This record gives sequence, C-alpha cells and structure tokens, in this order.
Amino acid sequence: MTSWRIWKNRNLYIFQGSSWNIDEIIKVFFNGSVRIDDGFAAAGGFVCDHNGEWIFGFNRYLGMCTVVDAELWGILDGLKLTL
Repeated sequence: MTSWRIWKNRNLYIFQGSSWNIDEIIKVFFNGSVRIDDGFAAAGGFVCDHNGEWIFGFNRYLGMCTVVDAELWGILDGLKLTL
C-alpha cells in the first residue's frame, strides 16, 4: 500500500503538476524493544505533524519475540494507523 501511494503521488506530480502541501506531511516514529533477560517485547511509536507537534501515540505488548520482530511490529502498526 505504501509503495502504491508513493508511486501514485509521483505520477500526480509528473503528469498533473500536483504537489503536496506542507500541511499534509506527517512524520511517523516507531520502535521495538526486547528485554534481554526474559525476551518480553513491546513496540510503539508516535505521529507528529509538519511542525513536530504530537498528534497521537501507539504501543503494543508483544510477549516473547526477537528484536527484529518487535521493530517490524512497530513499523506495521505505525503504517496501518497513518494510512
């Protein structure tokens, strides 16, 4: 879905001269953490507007998983909530 939106917006810019307004831009920050001693993990993040003002945050308890899994859950949740 993300790749399609990037491709679509690129084509709108090239073929129709349409561009994004700065007010439409948001930033998504995400992270995953795992406690080394027992493997319990969580993922979360937050979304900011173009001025860096907080819009909302999110988190998820994951149970036992790897660091890579926790990071990927953070990315997935962040993209799902913003698209």
